[in-house]
Amino acid sequence: MRLQSVATVLVLGALIAVPFTSIACGPGFVEPPLAGSLDGSAGAANGPSGEGAGEDSCKKLEPVSDFSGMAACCEDKGAQGHCLEDEKATAGIRKNMSQCTGGGWCVPDSVLKTGGKPKKCTTQFSGPNAPGACRSLCIPEVYEKKDLLKQQDCDPGEVCAPCINPLTGQPSGACPNEEDEKKAEDDCKEKQEEGGSSSTGDGGATPPGPPPKKCCEDRGTCLAKDIVPEKNQSNTNSNGCDAETQKCVPTEMMGGNYKGAKCTPNFLLGGGAGVCLSTCLEFGLQGLLLTQGECDDDHVCAPCVFGGKPTGAPGCE
Repeated sequence: MRLQSVATVLVLGALIAVPFTSIACGPGFVEPPLAGSLDGSAGAANGPSGEGAGEDSCKKLEPVSDFSGMAACCEDKGAQGHCLEDEKATAGIRKNMSQCTGGGWCVPDSVLKTGGKPKKCTTQFSGPNAPGACRSLCIPEVYEKKDLLKQQDCDPGEVCAPCINPLTGQPSGACPNEEDEKKAEDDCKEKQEEGGSSSTGDGGATPPGPPPKKCCEDRGTCLAKDIVPEKNQSNTNSNGCDAETQKCVPTEMMGGNYKGAKCTPNFLLGGGAGVCLSTCLEFGLQGLLLTQGECDDDHVCAPCVFGGKPTGAPGCE
């Protein structure tokens, strides 16, 4: 490993060591709570302040077969969608979709045609993370994850999102089923009759998988190797995980917007500004050049600039 190899990049919400000049930071892997919400059942009232509650929370999305008169949208994202009039939109659509410039909501054609029933697919992951559902790139939160997910056997403009969140072992909300939708619909009507809000739902009836095992003295989380790009696997280690199938990733870096605390790196690395990175990461021989600086005992100070080039380390300006 060259000296430039001590740094981090976000992969499915986990920061993993890669070359200094390649550090990037992006959103964590949080699948939007779409289960049932597109047709107004489970997940429709998942807003922070009861958003989606009331009459609209039980509204169903009627399938659309004729798109004439509806403005096209989402073409810039490589997907196909049309603008649905606001009065026809469910609470789930208002919560999960983007607004059209001319009014209404940009809804994937696949959702409009089926009334919100996604097609099943098999993700690029293995084990409990293999089952998935096809989700359109028209959905803002899905589009944000387009570089983390693959099309697999979905239609063009869609990616296969896992039913189980690989980082938490909990349902991602990508895979509703009839049992979940029927339960949510009955609950919604019951709450409405009582004058209360509809159920928040659980984001899908997919049963949760086992919780991820902790590692690195409980400071890391064991993730399946197939979640970690092959080129980055040498920059993490098992640290208490199954060495054959898992890698240990610092838990603090799985939230999506990790920014290391400020510090001053070893003068041998150029000094200047730096950020604190977890000692759970694998730094190789070059780790000998990283000092603690102002970081706590669980972190070392990595430079923000190396060889005259920004490293992109999370927290660097």
